[in-house]
Amino acid sequence: TTTAPPLLVTGTSDPLPARVPNTRIVRNGLGELVVTVRSEGAPVANMLVLACADVTGDAWQEEYLATSDATGAARFRLPGGIWTCRTIAGGLVDARVTPEAQAQAELQIGPVQQVLGIVVEAGERPVANAEVLVAPPQGERFYPLVHSGADGTFGLVAGTGSRIAVRSESYAPSSPQRVPSPREAAGALHFVLQRECARWQGKVVDRKITRLNSSHSSVSRMPSSA
Repeated sequence: TTTAPPLLVTGTSDPLPARVPNTRIVRNGLGELVVTVRSEGAPVANMLVLACADVTGDAWQEEYLATSDATGAARFRLPGGIWTCRTIAGGLVDARVTPEAQAQAELQIGPVQQVLGIVVEAGERPVANAEVLVAPPQGERFYPLVHSGADGTFGLVAGTGSRIAVRSESYAPSSPQRVPSPREAAGALHFVLQRECARWQGKVVDRKITRLNSSHSSVSRMPSSA
């Protein structure tokens, strides 16, 4: 069999345009797609790349994920058809995948930076192995990317405007924080996780505010921010 030559297409970091649902996905074979991520002409390593059939449909649509290597290349095995690719730092490019062949796409994104952070609980105690999630600047869905180390610290590559959140077992998820521009950056992002449930104690009284047996009741509730 003869392998078709690679198809090279180029994308930019422009805002996502309106698109119609993509129904041109063929399920009778897989092809390889190599997406090379570049920022300011240089390859970007450790960047999460997303491939999906429709960027404006269901937010929980089927997506394929791959992380770029040292050369900036993220590799996918996808059904034949047209796929839209983007990164958690923005950017957009369409690529046509042909079963049993290789397609190539180049995705140009804006400036990226190394983002450092730390995850702690009340009392500034480090939280190890917390899951760090990132959402694209123009997306609603968060993607798990890295975990915090034994000292609670983490590092990842993201673009300005991306949002980062943290979650860990037995804790309520953190509120998202936006990645500042290099000019605005003021040290590592700081996440403080609260225990998932809070314990409350109080006296039980009747409608006439009469003490009943001097008893106490303990209940658990989710914090209002959860």
